[in-house]
Amino acid sequence: MNTIANLPHDVLTITKGPEDGVATPLTDSPLVLGRDPACPVGPRLDITVQPCHARLSIGRGGYRVRRLTSATVLVGGKRAGRILSRTLRSGQVLKAGYSELLLTCSPTGQAATRRPQWAESDAAWAVRLAAPAMTRGLRWMLVQLWALVPSVARHWLLLIIGIGILLAIYVPDVRALLAKSWDEFRAGVGF
Repeated sequence: MNTIANLPHDVLTITKGPEDGVATPLTDSPLVLGRDPACPVGPRLDITVQPCHARLSIGRGGYRVRRLTSATVLVGGKRAGRILSRTLRSGQVLKAGYSELLLTCSPTGQAATRRPQWAESDAAWAVRLAAPAMTRGLRWMLVQLWALVPSVARHWLLLIIGIGILLAIYVPDVRALLAKSWDEFRAGVGF
């Protein structure tokens, strides 16, 4: 008979909640814990669990747990965040909604045999969550600069032309210099 202790996979067992005793082998990473039938792990009957409540991925010596919604996820009594994750180790309890799930790691399970992926690190998640806002902010800045630069350029050009006209009208030497420059320009171009 196969018991949890000699399974070739790590196992999450519901120890408290509407589905006491249900054991789910963790055969893939990352996994989503939730009430949704598409989620491979989760208490389906606990109405306080969100459809996609938390994400579990391979971590050092266990599973990295991070919440996906605003709902609370506790790992060993400590809150897991969207960016700052918590590591769930063998024998620790994960609490989602009213349900508590106990992790049992096998010596041949994923937590013992697979290496954590950098893409699942807290730094990668910070970038992943901040990227849309940063992209919107950068786009807004570029649009503002695009609108600003032609306007400033037009104002500077008008200012330079205005100063040139004033100098040509009121300063005779400048008028003569401009006339000479214009004549040399026309001669060089072939007017």
